[in-house]
Amino acid sequence: MSCVLYMKNEAFFLDLTEQYIDT
Repeated sequence: MSCVLYMKNEAFFLDLTEQYIDT
């Protein structure tokens, strides 16, 4: 479960970073 949470958190962070860079 911890691993899944970490992966989900990483994906969310990556998405946020991509959006920030795209802007």
